Amino acid sequence: MPKSKILNDVARLVGKKIRKIRGKIGQKDLAQFIDSTKDEVSRYEKGKTIPRDETLKKIAEYGGTSIDVAFNIRTLVMEDKPIYETTGADLKRSLDNVKDILENIDDKVIDIMEANINASRHVVHDKKENEN
Repeated sequence: MPKSKILNDVARLVGKKIRKIRGKIGQKDLAQFIDSTKDEVSRYEKGKTIPRDETLKKIAEYGGTSIDVAFNIRTLVMEDKPIYETTGADLKRSLDNVKDILENIDDKVIDIMEANINASRHVVHDKKENEN
């Protein structure tokens, strides 16, 4: 797979994460927080450009989380090199990791919700038994 194709795929995945972090807040508000412009935030979200590491950190901070959690940065950075300096093989491996994470995230959320529901059922059941 050509390096440009891999970079485009990674840029789109990062853009989706940025859009999710921004939520219902306007691009202008995020832009102010990260000392950028609304147009630049738009380019990030559309996957046209990839933010530098410092900007990714600010975006994660905006979302109230760390860069590792927000972007699973360990899959986007290889050998302590920013993504825009990695090789095609590094990017392919990173892209595969990111795709796996995104594909499995819904299943993980459902598993967590089911575990919480089951735990709640046990608490209610135990409470009813103690009342009797």
